[in-house]
Amino acid sequence: MEETKILHFRMLGSFSYGEERNGDTAYEGGSLKAGKKALSVLQYMIVHHARCVSSEELIEQFWAEHTSKAPGNALRNMLFKIRLLLKEMFSEQGELLLTVPGGYLWSGQVSLELDTERFEKCCMEARRQPAEESLGLLLNGISLYRGEFLSGNDSEWAVMTRQYYRTLYLDACKAVLPLLHKSERWMELIGICERAYQADFSAEEFTAYQMRALIALGQPEAALAVYGTYRTRLEQEYELL
Repeated sequence: MEETKILHFRMLGSFSYGEERNGDTAYEGGSLKAGKKALSVLQYMIVHHARCVSSEELIEQFWAEHTSKAPGNALRNMLFKIRLLLKEMFSEQGELLLTVPGGYLWSGQVSLELDTERFEKCCMEARRQPAEESLGLLLNGISLYRGEFLSGNDSEWAVMTRQYYRTLYLDACKAVLPLLHKSERWMELIGICERAYQADFSAEEFTAYQMRALIALGQPEAALAVYGTYRTRLEQEYELL
């Protein structure tokens, strides 16, 4: 029986991909020769890899405005481009995206692993654990969030999905802060606050906990500087006087 190959995809931050070899995975992605729409369709298929995606769903998602007089032909041409793209990405693999009755499905010879799924699993499992036991799960999840979901994709489906993962990330950060504070893990706390601030600068929890950590480290001036930056950003963003 042929061994199932594992294809890895990073969807949080810049899109990248890799194939596990000798227990290690080297990621690539920056040099892909693909148009924005072709890449977006491929990424959509990756996100929904666990099920058959129908032609109607893809046409509704990517040709809803009927910019093409023959969306069915446009879809078939797009799938041809995507298969060429997959061959560029995984040259040693056979046909990866199959046409089946009712739509398109990934080959059973491969298994797709996504950082988004691992991230979501950590966040959801942490919610089911007592606070003290959730710390490891929360930190693992936060470490997987390398940036916003498919940061270079401005398609409507990606933007909506991006908000979901951003909310999961911010909730995880807010949940982990009191646990790190209780354990006096000040540097970890500061690092998480600084990263979370980039996703949502207006959440006062990140500024407040960062200030507490700096004060605990004997750096009150730095804590005041953090507050000053926070206040200035709010004033600029919301035109407060």
